[in-house]
Amino acid sequence: MEKLDTKLRKEKTTSTEVQELCNTQLSKARKLQLQLDDAEERAEMAETSYNKMKDKVMAEKERRTK
Repeated sequence: MEKLDTKLRKEKTTSTEVQELCNTQLSKARKLQLQLDDAEERAEMAETSYNKMKDKVMAEKERRTK
């Protein structure tokens, strides 16, 4: 009976440790997903800004050649 209690305590401890590790990894994954979302948003804004600037330059070139 004592062996079973010891084994049960070890299994509970292991289960708790695994659960904590899973929670930690899930938290890291969520943080990385937020960082990725932010980076994608910044990239889209930079691309939009670039395209606006490019359009301005092209319009200015066309205006000068007329």
